[in-house]
Amino acid sequence: MFSVGVSPGITNLLAAHCVSRLPQVEHIDLFLTLGMGERHGKASNLWFLDNLHKDYSPIKGENITITPFAEVKELHFQGEFLRAYNFNFSDQTTLMTTLPISTCRSWISLEPFIISRVIHLLTRLRITKVLTISWIKSGVLKLFGRSQMGPDRFQVVVVAYEPGSRAPN
Repeated sequence: MFSVGVSPGITNLLAAHCVSRLPQVEHIDLFLTLGMGERHGKASNLWFLDNLHKDYSPIKGENITITPFAEVKELHFQGEFLRAYNFNFSDQTTLMTTLPISTCRSWISLEPFIISRVIHLLTRLRITKVLTISWIKSGVLKLFGRSQMGPDRFQVVVVAYEPGSRAPN
């Protein structure tokens, strides 16, 4: 099977479970923490780099676009504090067409967290487009493929909001 893993995959199953347990869901937040010590596939790393500089729309039927890693959202989960940045995972688009929800946002946090902060800074400086230069992209892909810069783990948290509940930011 293709395209079945953590995201998309586990995230979709958890989101569908949340929707099935509540009378109505308006919005879903998908939080994904990825340890950089885990071996991610080349296609996954390439997709991540290719989408760092592409604006996207997280709202069904609206032309509002946002920049990846430009926004931050904080979450307290099981005694841990999680700071994550917006990112256009394919599940948010899929979930808005397969579940009865109007918005879905994906948030990512990379461990060690300094990597997320650096990417956020590059976004704020508007220089993530340098990753489209083939020799830079190739070098970053090699770095991702060889290094074990963090823990070998992942975490997925899905938060579903009913209509009228605390508005997502």
